[in-house]
Amino acid sequence: MLATSLTWSANPDQTKLIVAGHIDNIERFTSYECLYKYGKGEANSLLDARNLDFHNMGYSHRRLLVSGDKTLYEDWAEVNILAKPIIYQKAGQKMGKIMSTGAGRRQLGDDRFQVSYAPQLQTASIDRLDRVTPERISKTPFGFFLFGHKGNRTMFDEWFGQSEKYSYRYAGVIEIDTKPYVAVTVENSKKSSFKELCFDQTMGFMLKRVRGRYENGIQFETLIHSVLDVGDGRFFPEHVVIARYTDEFRSLSVEEIKVTKLDVKSKFPDSEFTFTVPAGTNIQEGGNGIVGRYFKTKQEDTINLDQVDNILKLIEERSKERGDTALPQRSRYRIWSWIGGAGLLLALVGFWQWFRHRRAV
Repeated sequence: MLATSLTWSANPDQTKLIVAGHIDNIERFTSYECLYKYGKGEANSLLDARNLDFHNMGYSHRRLLVSGDKTLYEDWAEVNILAKPIIYQKAGQKMGKIMSTGAGRRQLGDDRFQVSYAPQLQTASIDRLDRVTPERISKTPFGFFLFGHKGNRTMFDEWFGQSEKYSYRYAGVIEIDTKPYVAVTVENSKKSSFKELCFDQTMGFMLKRVRGRYENGIQFETLIHSVLDVGDGRFFPEHVVIARYTDEFRSLSVEEIKVTKLDVKSKFPDSEFTFTVPAGTNIQEGGNGIVGRYFKTKQEDTINLDQVDNILKLIEERSKERGDTALPQRSRYRIWSWIGGAGLLLALVGFWQWFRHRRAV
């Protein structure tokens, strides 16, 4: 683990050490089970958001299971979260939209595949991660910037890996509630966006606050209200609030992540990384743009990562058996029927004009 006592200066290398300390803390959580509540709603002001004074909140219960590269994500709605349209591709259909709270979703993945199940669509999609970017799961305690249980690390990898796009610097010591935190600023020169990040050097460089402005003018503030000390110099975000607002504060939305249970001591066998789908579920390969490559389960089935290779073969075999993967072709006879119809119409119009002319004579 990196030392938590540094002499702070504007040295870019020390700025990297701050971020490296934060990433090191995340990487040390190689196996855990986390139960948490995710809420979405509104607040009347930024001060109200900081004081946890929310309204119109909708919550769902969520579970995140992590062991090495394996991840299992599940959610269950407590009450209806404000529904919003999501883009989807149901097996055998074109892209479309559906009103969904996201409740009931399951997601299973490792370093090769990702399996996503949406009960509203009765569809499970399998993505090969060597072909497509993995779908990011909803906000998690360690992924409140980018989705996924290591979303924050992904963000820092992007920032510090693209020096032509992002610039960063040490911004000194900032006090929050009378406690000092070391700050780093990151700017995106191409999108005119700005972020200020405050780290707690006494808690594994855990983030305390992040605030900034997007290129569209919307501002945000992420505040970590409490942190769990799980021992061995490891720290886990317990309560996170994210607020988004404009200069006029006419629209202030809030999101809340609150951990209800954290198990970092148990070992989780591969048999834990499964989920069950009901009979009639469409199993499809996603991310390849092919509509129609799927099969439907005949009974309740359990999906695990060891099955994925065989499932993909079965998808291909079933698609060939149905013979419905080819795109529909326009019939050449239909073209002649249109030409014939147009000719008949012109003949009728000509006859009518001749008939009117004879009557007039």
